[in-house]
Amino acid sequence: DGEREYLARFTKDLRVEIRELGLSMPDSMPREEALKREGEELIRALPQRGRTILLDQAGSQLDSSGFATLLDGILLSGMAETCFVIGGPLGVADEVKNTVKEK
Repeated sequence: DGEREYLARFTKDLRVEIRELGLSMPDSMPREEALKREGEELIRALPQRGRTILLDQAGSQLDSSGFATLLDGILLSGMAETCFVIGGPLGVADEVKNTVKEK
């Protein structure tokens, strides 16, 4: 499993938690309504403290080396918690983009 292999590369000092919201949306639901509902759930799930980064196609484009540099910076900053937000197959609602300042 690729996810497990990738996570095994992190140091033992780094705790990684993956949370999926598991929302079920009927196929008949209009795209904008589905995005809005998912966005509301994402915003409720955001941590109250720490750094939050939205991984979005319209955000900063990083190759593997750039992402590794970002992770190093996070580790060296001493910040206790960092949350990476990834939207669903429809993308991310504007409300989420407006809430999460770092992209």
